[in-house]
Amino acid sequence: MKFSKKTEYALRAMAALALHRDRGNLQAQELARRERISVKFLEQILRHLTRGGLLQSRRGAGGGYVLSRPAEMISIGEVVRLIDGPCDLLECAAQPEPERCSCGSARTCGLRSVVHDLRAAVAQVMDATTLADICTRSAELRGAVDARAAGAAARDALQGDRRGAGLAQLHLAADEGALSGEILVARGEVAREGEGGEGEGEKAAHRGSGGKVRGAG
Repeated sequence: MKFSKKTEYALRAMAALALHRDRGNLQAQELARRERISVKFLEQILRHLTRGGLLQSRRGAGGGYVLSRPAEMISIGEVVRLIDGPCDLLECAAQPEPERCSCGSARTCGLRSVVHDLRAAVAQVMDATTLADICTRSAELRGAVDARAAGAAARDALQGDRRGAGLAQLHLAADEGALSGEILVARGEVAREGEGGEGEGEKAAHRGSGGKVRGAG
């Protein structure tokens, strides 16, 4: 089973109208823009839905389309059957007592029986699912996406803070290393100056002692 494009667009347009219901009508052009659908194709679908009693059309300024009933009272199955017709997975399975079947024995055909049950199950799910359910699911999915995005942003910010702290520590270590180097250099210069001063003092002492000896002679 596969929805036609016409049915898909009808469901998307009606879900958008359900979300917008409290704010009034929506024009076909705005619906087409929001859902990225051809305006001409969408207008055909909207007219079909209006004739089928699922939408109301309002003309004039501020006109447009609105759901004919609350979203909780319009099922997916109703929309699908209006646009695409009944869900016939097998022609003979759609009939309680088929006049003919390709296998030639409809009453004893296991495939027909299984497909009949499958058709009933699909119809039950579609009839139990409303436009309101589609809107609720969309809100849940958007919330999950936003939560993941917020979590990713928080992780990126934390990693950025950690990288910043790491760089600050590196800069601090580099500054401390440079300062230690300057201190060692200064200590070396002081040591050399001290050694030079001691050498000059010894020379002066020797000169003084020599002078005294000569004076005594």
